[in-house]
Amino acid sequence: KLSCALEDFDKMMDSAVPKIINIGRFSPEKGHIRLVNAFYKRKQNEKNERKLIIMGGYSKNNGYESLLSYIKNLGIENRVVLIEKVSNPYPILKACDYFILSSHYEGFGLVLIEADILGKPIVSTDIGGPRSFMLEHGGRLVENSEEGIYQGIELLLSGQVKPLVIDYKAY
Repeated sequence: KLSCALEDFDKMMDSAVPKIINIGRFSPEKGHIRLVNAFYKRKQNEKNERKLIIMGGYSKNNGYESLLSYIKNLGIENRVVLIEKVSNPYPILKACDYFILSSHYEGFGLVLIEADILGKPIVSTDIGGPRSFMLEHGGRLVENSEEGIYQGIELLLSGQVKPLVIDYKAY
């Protein structure tokens, strides 16, 4: 599923518009509502177009539909794109500029490595699973809150976050 027309999505992905991506199933622990709220708050303070893409697989309790409805109620469906069940997420991740992990809690977050391998600056909420990995490799952690996610978006868009420093052969 794609929350916009495929033609519009293709144009957006081919454009120079900065794109922030989050990848995680559509369920409450992934923190998508607070990510959307933080992005909405950031949107109110800027003139430049930015896009947020939330891509995930499994949708718990109609999570995809509920989040889409929430986005439409905010009136930002032209700025936030939802994608559900993509067989190969890498081309979409590669076409984005930044990655943000907004989870309330997480085991490890393999997606952090996937985003880093593609050279994306990464911000993660300061939660148990990703914490030691991010600290060990020079990652940027933000408070596990909507305000922390807002600050993470600010850091990403202002160029203050660099890709992680990992020797994957050694890792």
